[in-house]
Amino acid sequence: MKTLWGRQLLKSEIAPDLIEKGQKFPTLKKLDNDYQCVRCGQIFAKKLFSLPTGLGYCPFCLSLGRVLENEFFYFLPRPKINLLTKAIYPHSLSFAQEKKSQWISEVIDKKLPFALLWAVTGAGKTEMTFLGIEKVLNKGEQVAFCAPRIDVCLEIYPRLEKAFPNVSKVLLYGKTPEKYSGQALVVCTTHQLLRFKNAFSLIILDEVDAFPFSTEKILQFACFNARKKSGTIIMLTATPGEKQLSLMEKNKLPYKVLPGRFHGKELDVPQFLWCHWEETLLKRLPFKIKKHLKEKMWLIFCPTIVFMEKFLPVLEKTFPEKAITSVHAKDPFRIEKVKEIRQGKYDLILCTTILERGVTLIDIQVMVIGSNQGIFKKEVLVQISGRTGRSLKATSGKIIFVHHGKSQAMVKARKEIQALNKLAKKEGEWHDLS
Repeated sequence: MKTLWGRQLLKSEIAPDLIEKGQKFPTLKKLDNDYQCVRCGQIFAKKLFSLPTGLGYCPFCLSLGRVLENEFFYFLPRPKINLLTKAIYPHSLSFAQEKKSQWISEVIDKKLPFALLWAVTGAGKTEMTFLGIEKVLNKGEQVAFCAPRIDVCLEIYPRLEKAFPNVSKVLLYGKTPEKYSGQALVVCTTHQLLRFKNAFSLIILDEVDAFPFSTEKILQFACFNARKKSGTIIMLTATPGEKQLSLMEKNKLPYKVLPGRFHGKELDVPQFLWCHWEETLLKRLPFKIKKHLKEKMWLIFCPTIVFMEKFLPVLEKTFPEKAITSVHAKDPFRIEKVKEIRQGKYDLILCTTILERGVTLIDIQVMVIGSNQGIFKKEVLVQISGRTGRSLKATSGKIIFVHHGKSQAMVKARKEIQALNKLAKKEGEWHDLS
C-alpha cells in the first residue's frame, strides 16, 4: 500500500491487491478534439497519436510507461506519520546563512506556493534548507529534495543522510535500485516527480536553472503537480535564468540573495589563458598549461565528447604518473566514475558540462578548454568556476579559461563573479541584498 502513497501509478505498476484499495481516475482528459495527459500535463491530438485499435496515448511520457485512453491511474494519499527529528549540521551556520534559513522557514509557515534563494556557488544552500525540512517532517508530512541531474542528487543524498539519520528516506532516479515505500524524505531527479501527485508539503528544487528542467514544461508541470495544494516549493540556484529574473523584477517571485560563501572567503576569479587549443592540445601540451596541470587535482572541462576522447591519451602520455579519467552524460560507467572522483581517486578528470554543478571536491582546480565555445554560456562558466574553494580545508583554487579569442560569456562570467565579491565585501564579508 505504501508504494501508492502520494503517487499516481498505472495498473501495470501496482500489485493486484492495491487495485481495489487505491483511488482511481482517468489517465487522459478529453479537450474538444484533443487530449491532456494527467501525468505530464501535455496536450496532443488523438488523430496523431493513437494505436491501430483507435485508442489514443500520450507520446510525451512514454519512458515511464504508456498512458492509454480508457485506462486509469491509481492513487492513495499518504497519512501523517508522527516523527521527531532535529537536523545535524556539518558546521555552524554563519549569520547570513541563519537569516536565510529563518526566511525559508517563514515562507513555509506562510504557505507561499514558491520562493527562490539565489546564493553563490559554495554558499551552503543545502544547509540553509535544513530548518524548513525539519519543520515539515516534524508535522508528519513529506518532503522532496529534487534536482534535474542525477549527479546533484547523488551529491545531496549522503549529506541528508547525515543531517537526518533517524528519518526514512529514499533516493530515486532512472536506474536506482531503491524502491519507494512512502518514505518521509525523498531525494530524486525531477523526472521522478512525474509519478507523484499532491504528495509533498515541501519541495526543495535545487539547480532550478539547469537543463533539462529549465526548458522542459513536462518537468515544471510535474513539480507543481507533486506539491500539495498548501505546500511550498523552495527553488535554489546560483545562476537564476531569465524566467526567474523576470519574475523577481516584477515582484511575482519572493526571493532572497546571498552573494558570499559560508566560509567568508572570496569567490575565485577566472584567469584567461590564450592558446590555439583546437590545433595545439591534441598534439602536445604547451609549457604554460603543463606547469599548471602538474599541481594538485584538476577538473578539465571540454567542449565536446570527441575532443575529450582525443585529448585523454595526450594527457596520459604527458603525465604517466597521474591517475586520469574522463566522464560524460552518455558514459555507461558515469555513476561509478563520479563516485570514484568524489573519493579522490583521480588527479586529472576530463569532463563535459555534466560536472558543472552538484559536485564538491576538496582542493580542486578548474580548467576550461575552449571556453570561448558556444556551449560555455555565462551561467555555465559561473557554475564551473564555483567548483573551486568550496571547502573549509581549501577555500580557494585556480580557474583557468583556455581560449583563442575571448567570448562575451567569458567576460560576463568574470564580471559577475567580481561583482558578487564586491557586494559580499560591502558590509564585511557578507552583504545582504534583500
